[in-house]
Amino acid sequence: MYRAVDYLFEDLVSTREAQDQRRQSRVDQAEAEAQEREFEEQAEAEAQEPVFEDQVEAEAQEPVFEDEVASVEAQAPGGEDQAASAGDDSLPRPLPVHTGDWAHRALTMRDAFSGVAIVFLAVVLAAQWVFFNRADLSRDRNWRPYLVEFCRHMQCSLPQQVDLSQIELVNRDVRQHPRVDEALLVNATLSNQADFAQPYPVLEVSFTDPGGNPVAMRRFRPQEYVDDASAVRSGMPPGEPVSIMLEIQDPGESAVSYQFGFL
Repeated sequence: MYRAVDYLFEDLVSTREAQDQRRQSRVDQAEAEAQEREFEEQAEAEAQEPVFEDQVEAEAQEPVFEDEVASVEAQAPGGEDQAASAGDDSLPRPLPVHTGDWAHRALTMRDAFSGVAIVFLAVVLAAQWVFFNRADLSRDRNWRPYLVEFCRHMQCSLPQQVDLSQIELVNRDVRQHPRVDEALLVNATLSNQADFAQPYPVLEVSFTDPGGNPVAMRRFRPQEYVDDASAVRSGMPPGEPVSIMLEIQDPGESAVSYQFGFL
């Protein structure tokens, strides 16, 4: 390669010295450019990392109290914005705890009135249920005393207690009617063995043939075998025998036995 500068010097030694100087200047320039690029890259890296690791470790070890933080934020203009831009990803911050609106809320008269109204409505609903189901509940001996007291205040009535197993047939007699042809005269005595008055039962008289097959049956309501209407309303008194007399049609010679039942 032809270089004109090689012929500007008189001797070869001067020419080589000039070439060495040019090469050295190029090397120095390349090193300077490389060092300048290194400084620029380091400056860019420092700009992207606002908080150094040593500084982060020192701040993490040093306790920070809420009062000091609040005073610093109050003194520094735009403290909240600066704290937010200081690096939320680098330093852990405590999460706010939401205790709810009721934690520091005082009870008011409106709250007390609402609670009283709810309790009152619940009591009214329960009273209505008892009132409309009192007939079924009154059959239970455990409920009966409470229902009696309930109806005493509510001006309501309870049906009489019923226990048919406590009604006994003391004596009975079935014979031909002395004055009416083809009729039978039935005499019986009933007794209420319970310790409370109960309604007169429906009396059932049935006849069967020798094989036990039913031949005739008749049911009598209390109004048919008790003459006193007030006695029917008050019910059978406990421990007192009640005598009844019935007139029925003769079922015929096939009827050889009879039975009494209470419904």
